[in-house]
Amino acid sequence: MTTIRKSIELDVPAQVAYEQLQDLGSYRRLVADLRPQAEDSDLDIEITETRKNERINWHSNGRKGAEVDGQVRLEPMDGTHTRIELTMEYKQVFVPGAPEPSQREIDKRLQKDLELLKKRLERSATANS
Repeated sequence: MTTIRKSIELDVPAQVAYEQLQDLGSYRRLVADLRPQAEDSDLDIEITETRKNERINWHSNGRKGAEVDGQVRLEPMDGTHTRIELTMEYKQVFVPGAPEPSQREIDKRLQKDLELLKKRLERSATANS
């Protein structure tokens, strides 16, 4: 199993981030970064455990053999800012004929997707206030 950890700071309170992160769509893109040849229909994602405003654990067992265990931890920095830390453990699945991404490529894609997730969460929080 390979483990990846990434974090990013959000301009939203932990409670707002937690509520938005209940959407499974938030995790589909992150899992797809580990398996660029996967389609959304291949990704079966389930939230396995939560601790309100603190963490969300999830599991993906793709139909093409990929397994990902993930956790998002929320750390309030003050009343309006939160750091989220994403940890994912996955087993690399090799698909014949498909190019396999390097660890560096995966890291870059995940960082980009965390930045997109940050924008989405902050935009959603602004729209709902």
